[in-house]
Amino acid sequence: MPIDPTAAPQSKPLTAEQQAALSNLHKVATQFEGLFVGMLLHELHKDQPDDTLFGKRSSGEKIFSDMLDDQRAQSMASTGYFGIAKEIEAQMRSAVLANAGTEAKSSTKGGLL
Repeated sequence: MPIDPTAAPQSKPLTAEQQAALSNLHKVATQFEGLFVGMLLHELHKDQPDDTLFGKRSSGEKIFSDMLDDQRAQSMASTGYFGIAKEIEAQMRSAVLANAGTEAKSSTKGGLL
């Protein structure tokens, strides 16, 4: 019988706990990617001058700009463009599946922090 290198290995189907644990891993990995991209955007805008064409930037404008950066970061992370979340999931998959009972019960409602 010839060996087909393109055939996927036969594995057991995932249990409900394992699926829930992997879902939690995906959420947290995506949130982490958003946090990382947000830090990049904040550093990018950190040295922006306070003087603009229309005068000095108010503290409200600075806060709004920070909030906008956070939303943009989460939006970029949700597309998976950077691939950080995908790599985290690949690295953590076996550990999460090994502890699926515990990982499935952990809450991700509050996010990373």
